Amino acid sequence: MKTKINAVLFALFAAVMVVLGGIAMADEAKNKYTAPFGLEWGMSKKKAESLGVVSSWCEDGGAYTLCITNSLPKNLDNVDEYGLKFSPKYGLIGVVYQSNTFSGDHYGNLGKNAYNRLKRQLSNKYGTSRSSEWEDKDGSMGSLFYNCLKKEACGSMLSNWRIDDGSYIQLRLDSDTESYNDGYLVLIYDSPLYEKAEEEHAEDAL
Repeated sequence: MKTKINAVLFALFAAVMVVLGGIAMADEAKNKYTAPFGLEWGMSKKKAESLGVVSSWCEDGGAYTLCITNSLPKNLDNVDEYGLKFSPKYGLIGVVYQSNTFSGDHYGNLGKNAYNRLKRQLSNKYGTSRSSEWEDKDGSMGSLFYNCLKKEACGSMLSNWRIDDGSYIQLRLDSDTESYNDGYLVLIYDSPLYEKAEEEHAEDAL
């Protein structure tokens, strides 16, 4: 009888450990891909402000309110500004980083180096990206790198990550609209609820 009881208790203990292990793995998966820069998906604008986020201005973006700031709880180097997207229903659903301009970067070396460095860091965390990276080599579409990026058929520096939890990340190197020699990085994070917020807003507009 004692042996049977021990066997039952051992089986019960093993079952409990499996359940606890599953909960721990679920929590780990939930927290693995949280919002960037020390933020939390779903947080309110007020909660962000309590963390020291100061918006220089905000505007209606349809499905969300877009707020611009120069500093977050955790920051990337060479930042020009961040854009935070707050949904009235789902809280923080998107974050956009824009770097300072790479000025006088005729051949795009500064921009490409910064792009590749940030891409490696993102790939180390989120896995392999889907990328579109090419440029016109014979000069037929324009001799300057950022001039080439302005033309769809000439060049591209773009990487995407679709995360298991439904969130989405895009990194791209853009050209300055007013210069052929200048460019900057754009890094976009969309939360798992970003597309849902956009869809619901579109439906409400019908």
